[in-house]
Amino acid sequence: MGASRQTSDIVLPRWQPDSEVDACPVCERQFSFFYRRHHCRKCGRVVCANCSPHRITIPR
Repeated sequence: MGASRQTSDIVLPRWQPDSEVDACPVCERQFSFFYRRHHCRKCGRVVCANCSPHRITIPR
């Protein structure tokens, strides 16, 4: 049998507060009401949608 992951085994990343980021750290475009922030579910950092085109299903 393979080892199964339990909820207690999952390490959640530090969620970077929106207030810490005024622009995308990758492309440097300023965030605005229309140009939104997106949090990476793996590392917790904020980037724009164009610089994070990958999507994954988040396990519950």
